[in-house]
Amino acid sequence: MSARHPPVRRPICAAALAALAFLAGGALPAVALDEEPGNAPTPKVIRGPATAPASAPAASERVVWSELDPALVEAKRAQKPLLVDVYTDWCGWCKRMDKTTYADPEVRDYVQSAFVPARVNAEDDKRSASYLGETRTYRQFADTFRISGYPTTLFLAPDGQLITQLPGYVKPGAFLTVLRYVAEGHYRTQSWESFTRDGESEGP
Repeated sequence: MSARHPPVRRPICAAALAALAFLAGGALPAVALDEEPGNAPTPKVIRGPATAPASAPAASERVVWSELDPALVEAKRAQKPLLVDVYTDWCGWCKRMDKTTYADPEVRDYVQSAFVPARVNAEDDKRSASYLGETRTYRQFADTFRISGYPTTLFLAPDGQLITQLPGYVKPGAFLTVLRYVAEGHYRTQSWESFTRDGESEGP
């Protein structure tokens, strides 16, 4: 596997593989259920079973996901970053994030306007996409980034190169801050710690 599909270069936090590193090495892991941006200096990755809300929003109120191949083409054409939700069918936290975070109107609208959203089942050996010049199954695509927990959100540049990845379930408010940090390009000039300490930039 690794011989045919060499891993994509990505920033890695030395403190933990589950942490997210942005350029200069600032960590941005997933935010715990009871935390909001700025309240906790070291957010945690959520582990364990999830309990679905009593009532879920209608499907039309959620993000409209694309298959990976057309999403990669559209991102390059539109010069927009990609947001790739990597999940598995058995992942409870993936289902919870879909029913809460991605169903949140502000998150949904921001994802649809600022990103090209795609969804990848990390255990799918049938569907495939052309990524960085090679055809890879969805499983091989996920393995490229050494993903070990779900959900994991990948943020890719319009040319498909990895910007960064975010492991775990994230609440709507915290996720919107991450979206703005990536989509508005703050990751290029400002660390995550500085961005959240100074207050997120003005956005829609």
